[in-house]
Amino acid sequence: MGKKAKEHRKKVQKRNEDLKLRQKKLMTELQEQFNKEMQGRAMRMKALQSKAPLPVYASTGDFVAQNYEEIFQKGGQDMAQKLINSSDDGPKFR
Repeated sequence: MGKKAKEHRKKVQKRNEDLKLRQKKLMTELQEQFNKEMQGRAMRMKALQSKAPLPVYASTGDFVAQNYEEIFQKGGQDMAQKLINSSDDGPKFR
């Protein structure tokens, strides 16, 4: 092998090593970002799943009985309707 071929071979090897190092660094950064994103999603899913289910009442009488203090002692006439409208779904009746 000639002198130029040896120099060229060394340059190519050096370039390949640099490319491998850059690729490895990029892959670790991407993996870290991916892990952070997945942790964030897991936390959001836990928060969504941890919501307590709305109670199911057998009748409106049960609803009034369970919320008697709020309806009659704190809120006045419109409190029952406010309690029903307070959540997206409202209380459930069978």
